[in-house]
Amino acid sequence: MNEYGDVAVELDYLTAKGTNSGIYLQGNYEIQIDDAWGLKNATSSNNGGIYQRWDDSKPEADKGFGGVAPRQNASKAPGLWQHIKIIFQAPKFDASGKKHKMLKSSVQN
Repeated sequence: MNEYGDVAVELDYLTAKGTNSGIYLQGNYEIQIDDAWGLKNATSSNNGGIYQRWDDSKPEADKGFGGVAPRQNASKAPGLWQHIKIIFQAPKFDASGKKHKMLKSSVQN
C-alpha cells in the first residue's frame, strides 16, 4: 500500500552547468532535474522526464524500466530560474494488492 497518494508539486529551481538531481515521489518515482539546455532529443534521464526505475534482479539489458521522456525539452540555460509543475496521480491497488490504475504524471516546465 502507498503511504501517500495524489499530489501537485509546483516549484522554482535553478540549475548549474552539469547539474543532475531529481524530485522523488512516493520514494519510487523520480522526476529528473538536470542541465538539459540545448538538448535536441530528451530522454527519461533529462530535465522533466520520469526517470527509469531499476531492478538488479532482472537481466542486464532489462534492469532499467518504466522511464518516460518529457514531451519536449523546455529547459533554460544553466543559471536561469526555471519553474516546474508536477501533477502526480499515484497508482491505485485493489484489496489483494494488485495494481489497477497506473502512474500518471504531467510535468510542465
